[in-house]
Amino acid sequence: MKPDDKSLTVNLQEDGVMTWSQYHVCLSRPSVDLCKEVISKLKEKHRCILLNYPSSDSIQVLIPTVLERGTINDLNIYYSLLSRDDVLSFSSQLSTNKSLTTLTLTTGSMSDDGVIALAQSLQYNKTLQFLYLEFNPGITSACAQSLAELLLTNNTLYELNLHHTNIDTDGVMILMESLKTNNTLWKLWLDKQHEEPCSTLPYYEHIRDRLHFV
Repeated sequence: MKPDDKSLTVNLQEDGVMTWSQYHVCLSRPSVDLCKEVISKLKEKHRCILLNYPSSDSIQVLIPTVLERGTINDLNIYYSLLSRDDVLSFSSQLSTNKSLTTLTLTTGSMSDDGVIALAQSLQYNKTLQFLYLEFNPGITSACAQSLAELLLTNNTLYELNLHHTNIDTDGVMILMESLKTNNTLWKLWLDKQHEEPCSTLPYYEHIRDRLHFV
């Protein structure tokens, strides 16, 4: 949030914490009722939603409606392991959404099943530019093929963050293959351990400026 945003924080023992500012709404441990209240109060000027520790029920109530409205540019979810069913609850809205440019699902929020469903729903999305999936230890090479297929079909994604996950070298090599033909993605963030094996690829010079290792 911008330092000069005028914020109103509402502390609710049962429903968590809700913070509104000029363009943002932040929710911590939101109940379903609190999510419904947010839906009723959202205005077109609100461009960013941040969720900390949301439950599965809260996700399935809030996110489909928010994406269907098509006014949010930035959606952030932290500390909530989204199941495949959670992702599928808003996959159709995400596939056709024309406002979202940044999607952050980090810090223990995604595992392979969720990523596979997410990648499928994003294949034909026309607006998302930044996808942040870092700090998710539940993400492994089991979803690498789905992410590679996403990079082969989606032509708007500019940045993909996958560092601090458990994707191994074999999974990274699958992603590297997609970069041979994908000319849209300009920043792929991976764990430092993958830098050396990537540097041995015969086409490494062609893609090296797009790879970032941390």
